[in-house]
Amino acid sequence: MNVSNPSNLPSPTIFAVDDDAVTLSMLRKLGETLGVAVATYPSAEAFLHDFRNQPGCLITDIHLGGMSGLELQQELLKRNATLPIIVITGKAQVPMAVRAMQNHAVDFLEKPFDIAALGDRIRQAIELDVARRQKASQHADAKLRTSKLTPREHEVMQCVVQGMSNKQMAAHLHLSEKTIEVHRGNVMRKTAADSVAELVRISLNSSDNELPQ
Repeated sequence: MNVSNPSNLPSPTIFAVDDDAVTLSMLRKLGETLGVAVATYPSAEAFLHDFRNQPGCLITDIHLGGMSGLELQQELLKRNATLPIIVITGKAQVPMAVRAMQNHAVDFLEKPFDIAALGDRIRQAIELDVARRQKASQHADAKLRTSKLTPREHEVMQCVVQGMSNKQMAAHLHLSEKTIEVHRGNVMRKTAADSVAELVRISLNSSDNELPQ
C-alpha cells in the first residue's frame, strides 16, 4: 500500500513524536509497509529542532515530557507550517480532542489504534499535504507572472478572463481597439500564457482567495 507522490515535491516523510519507544517502533514498521520514510522523535522539542516544513505528515502523542502535543500543534501554527497532523493519545478526553481539531489536526486517534486504519489516515494526510503544496506552488507562480503587469494590463486581463471581446473591452475601458490589442499582447507575453484558457488559470491561481487552507 504505497503512498503516491504525483508532484515534483521531495519524497514525503512520516514524522512521529512520542515518548513511547514501542509506539515509535510500530510507526517505523508501518512506514516500511507504506513505502514512506519515518523520522522518529522522543519529544516535541527534538522534532522542532530538525523540522523545516518538509513534505509528509506528523503523528504526535498529546502526552509528552516537556512540550505537549497540543502545544506542538500551536507552535507549528505560529510557524505557518502546513504539515497535516494526526494526534494520538492513550488517555482520550473530549476537550483534548476538540482542542486538537481546532488546531487543525486531520484526525484524533485513541491508543490502541487499528494499524490498517492508521495507515489509511497517513495516506490521506500525505495526499492532502501534496495537494496543499501544489496549490501553494501554483499560487506563487501565478502571483509572480501577474506581478509584471501594469494596473491597466491587470484590467485588460480581467476583461479577457470575463470573456469580453476587444471591442467590448475598448468600450468598457474607454480605449481604442488598437490600444486594447497592444495591452492584450503585453498581458499574454508577460504572463507567458499561450492561450486564453491558460490566462484564466493564471488569473484564478493568482487570487489570494485561492491560497491553500
